[in-house]
Amino acid sequence: MQLRRPNTLVRLLLSFGADPNCFHLGETKAPLNLSVDRRDLTITRMLLENGASIDVVDLDNGDTPIHRAIKNSDGRMFRLLLEFNPNIEIQDRSGKDALAVARYRGEGEMVVELQTRLGLGVVELSLSEVDEVVEEIYDSLSSPS
Repeated sequence: MQLRRPNTLVRLLLSFGADPNCFHLGETKAPLNLSVDRRDLTITRMLLENGASIDVVDLDNGDTPIHRAIKNSDGRMFRLLLEFNPNIEIQDRSGKDALAVARYRGEGEMVVELQTRLGLGVVELSLSEVDEVVEEIYDSLSSPS
């Protein structure tokens, strides 16, 4: 039997009871992390609907699937993952949660969505970004023209 589409194989494996959270021997990424990195919305949804952990951590860098979607600038994957209510406060190995990663990457729409989910209002946003703004102003004043 020839399988032309990976999602056919994934669907078949899941129908026979394959564990969607099982790491392949020697792998540091769970199937969900791999499907997010491959930007495969179909397989990602299939895995999540069959019990994959939305907060599974990459053993190399501590990224969760939501971290990977942000780092890949993949808005469609980001929105799909949010449908499954990930814990957006989990930190990667560098100590960044999803909001910090989105800010660092300049992902404005993702930042707004994450801030909304965290219940941050305009005042909190302003206060949380004061250090960054002050640093930018200082850098612009101290750099030669």
